[in-house]
Amino acid sequence: MTATSPAPLPSGLLPVTARPGWHLAAFAAIYPFLDWVSYIYPMTQYNITPWNPQPALAIALLMLYGQRWLPFVIIVVAITEQVVRSTPSPWPVDLAIALVLSLCYAAIARLLTQRYAISPRLDSTRAVMCLMSIVILGALLTGVLYVGLLAASGAGPISAYGEALLRFWIGDSVGILVFLPLVLMLADPVRRAHLRAMLARREALAQGLSILAILAFVFVQQLDEQVKFFYLLFLPLGWISARSGLLGSAVAALLTQTGVIAAVHFTGQPPLTVFELQTFLIALTIMGLFLGVTVDEREQAERALRKSQKLAAAGQMAAALTHELGQPLTAMTNYARASQLLAAAGEPERARLEETLGKLVAESRRTADVVRRLRDFLQHGTLHREAVDLLPLLERTLDSLRENAADVALRCRASVLPRVQADPLQIEIVLRNVLRNAVEAARHASGTPLVEVTCEAQPGGVRVTVTDSGPGVAPEQAELIFEPFETSKATGMGMGLAVSRAIIEAHQGHLRAVAGSRGVFQFMLPAGGDTDA
Repeated sequence: MTATSPAPLPSGLLPVTARPGWHLAAFAAIYPFLDWVSYIYPMTQYNITPWNPQPALAIALLMLYGQRWLPFVIIVVAITEQVVRSTPSPWPVDLAIALVLSLCYAAIARLLTQRYAISPRLDSTRAVMCLMSIVILGALLTGVLYVGLLAASGAGPISAYGEALLRFWIGDSVGILVFLPLVLMLADPVRRAHLRAMLARREALAQGLSILAILAFVFVQQLDEQVKFFYLLFLPLGWISARSGLLGSAVAALLTQTGVIAAVHFTGQPPLTVFELQTFLIALTIMGLFLGVTVDEREQAERALRKSQKLAAAGQMAAALTHELGQPLTAMTNYARASQLLAAAGEPERARLEETLGKLVAESRRTADVVRRLRDFLQHGTLHREAVDLLPLLERTLDSLRENAADVALRCRASVLPRVQADPLQIEIVLRNVLRNAVEAARHASGTPLVEVTCEAQPGGVRVTVTDSGPGVAPEQAELIFEPFETSKATGMGMGLAVSRAIIEAHQGHLRAVAGSRGVFQFMLPAGGDTDA
C-alpha cells in the first residue's frame, strides 16, 4: 500500500476556477474610496480614524480568491496610504506600513479560511464566533504593529501610543465587523437572492426608516444625553434580525454605522465622543450578528424538522401499506396456486377453477382499493363516507379470518343497530387489524382461544368492542401500543393499531385499549343514514 499525501487546502473560499476579473478592479477603486470617505477626525500624527471599513475588502478578497493576490493588496494599500492620507513619512516607512497592514489582513483571512474553514454564507454560530474573535484579536495585533511602527519611525509621539492603539483597535474592529460579514455573504448566490427578496419587501423600507428616525432623534439631543438614547437602536436591530436573520442584521449594522458617520460629520461631534459612539456600535454589531445567526439556525432546524417529518410520514405510509398488503397478497398467492392445481386436474375441476379465479380477481381488486384508499387517507385524510350496515361488514371480515383461525372461536353478538356514517373499506381495515391482533393474542391463552365481537347501539352511534381470551394489556402499554412501529410480535411492523386509531379518529371516534387480564379494544362510529361521500 502506498502512502498518499493529504490534499492541499484550498487557497480561497471560491472554487479555483473562479476568476476575480472585475472584482480586482472594483477592489482597487473601492478600497481607497472607503479610506477617503472614512478619513474623518484623524488622530494627530498617527492619522487614525474612528471607522475603517476598507480592511474588510482586503480580507474578503484574500478569503475568497486566496493568498496569491497578496502582492496586489500590498500595492493598493501602499498607494492608498500615499494618496489619501498624504503621510509625511519617507517612502520606506510607507512601504513598511503597507506590508504590515497587508500581511495582517492576509493572516486574518488565512485563519478564517484554512484554520477554521468558515463558509462565506456564515450559516452557523461557530462561523460567526470565529469571525468575530479573529477580527477583534487580529485588529488588536495589527494595531500593535502599525502604531508601533509609526512610533518607532518618529511619526507619532511614544506618549500617545496607548491612546493611538485603542483608537486603531476600535476603528478597525467596528469597520471590519460591520462590513466583512455583508461582503462575504454577498459572495454567496443564495444569500444574494435572500437580499433581493428582503429589500423587495415593504417592511424593509419601514425598518430602514426606523433606524434613520432614531439616529435623527439621538443627534438632536444635547451632547451629554446622546449616549443614553443610543440604546434605542437595539429596537430596530432586533426587529430586523428577527425577521431577516444574519443578512438583515448585517445590513442594519451597515446602515446604522453609515448613519452615525454622516451624523457626526454634519453635527461636528468632538473626536472623543465619536470614539465612544464607535465603542457602543461594536457591542450593537456583535449583538446583532449573534441574534441574526440564531434566527438563521432556528430556521435551518425548522426546515430539517419539516424534512424529517415528511420522511417519517413517508416511512409510516410505506409501512402501513406493507402491513395491509401482507394478508391479501398471501391470499392471492394461495388462490393462484390452487388455480394451478385445478387447471392441472382438467375438465372435472373447471367449476372450482372458475370459482377460485373469481376469488383471485376479487381479492386483487380489493387489494388495489386498499392501496388507493389508504394512500389517499394517509396523504390527505380523505374518507369516502356513506351510510353503512355495520353487521354485514363485520360478518364478512370474520368469515375472511376463519380460514386461517380455525383453532380460535370467533363469535359476534349484536342487537338491532342503526346505520353508521363511515368509509366501509377503511372500517374493514380497522376490523381486520383489531381482530387479527385479538386472534393472535387468544392463541396464547391457557384455555380455549376465544375472540368475541360485541356491537351495541349508543346515543349518537354504535360502539364496537373486541374481547379476546389472551393475556390482556398492561396499564403502561395501553397507549404505547398505538404508537407507530411499536409491536410485541416478532414479525410485526407496529403499524396496524397506529393506522386503525388514525382512521377511527378521522371518523370522530377514538380507538382505545382497556387494560386488564383480557384483551379489550373499543371504538365508536357515528350514526347516520345519509350518504356523505
